Parts: sequence; structure tokens; C-alpha cells
Amino acid sequence: MPVGLVSDEEFESESIAIIDIERPGRRTGDNNVPPALRKVIAEDAIINGNESANKLAEMMGLSKSSVSAYKNGATSTDSYNQPTTELSKHVHTVKDKIRGKAQSKLMMALGQITPEKLAEAKLRDIAGTAQAMSAIVKNMDDNTDSVRTNPQNFIIYAPYNKTENEFRVVQINEAG
Repeated sequence: MPVGLVSDEEFESESIAIIDIERPGRRTGDNNVPPALRKVIAEDAIINGNESANKLAEMMGLSKSSVSAYKNGATSTDSYNQPTTELSKHVHTVKDKIRGKAQSKLMMALGQITPEKLAEAKLRDIAGTAQAMSAIVKNMDDNTDSVRTNPQNFIIYAPYNKTENEFRVVQINEAG
């Protein structure tokens, strides 16, 4: 028989069985979620809230706990306390953008509180806006920021300098 040609019997004896897969792609329980999808879900959770992100995750066959992990910068609940660098960076970037916008609005609201407006009744609205913006800034603040800041207290002692008039004068008679 020439090289490369085989009889049908030989071919059938050497051939492998081909099994049809029920559905192509990721299998149930397979956690190979693309990093881009993790970023999208994390960003959606931060900007629009967990409900929106949970709906998106459900469409992708992901759990609510995965949404929580992605929002924290982790890839799973197992690694919740050890966020990945790439996803964590993205989460911090999104939060920084929101924090920056809220801080600028807060400064604008605080700038509207003038001595003239303090006398007017509309101050409650301005103070409410300022309070809402500060709450947003606080919510977007990283927990790690409080760990990083270590306020130092410096106590400077400046002793009081006495003048000559404050000293008691003692007269001494010189005998000689």
C-alpha cells in the first residue's frame, strides 16, 4: 500500500470518536471571566449600583458575589481581601473620577454660602447640597486612605521670657 493511503478498515480502527458539545464556550462553573468584562461589571456597580450590575452579571451567568468581588477589585470571593492589580487600579480610577466631580460640586456649593446668603432662608438648600456632596466624597473615599494617613502632632514649647522688672530686687549693704 502506498504511503498515506489506508484501507477503510484500518481507518475505522485508528479513528477517534468525535463527541458533540452541547454548547460551545465557557462551561458552567468555569470562572474564566475576561478582565474587560470584570471591569465593566465593577464600573457599573460603582456608578449605577449593585442592582444594575447584578442584572448584567446574571445575563453573563455570573453570581452576585462575583459582582461584589469585582467592585472590590478582586476576581472572586476567595481573593476578596487580595485584589488584583489591574482590576483594583480600574476600580480606583472610576472612584477617583466620581470623587473628583463630587469634590468640585462640593466646593461650588460651599462657595455659594456667603455672608449675604446666611441671612436668607435658602441656606438650607445650599447646606443640603454641600452635605450630599460630602457624603458622596466620603463614600468614594478608599478605606486604605485612612490607613495611609498618619497625622503627626507637633508640640512646640516656647518658654515665657521674663523681663528685668519681674525679678525681686535684694539690697545688699557692703561694709568695708
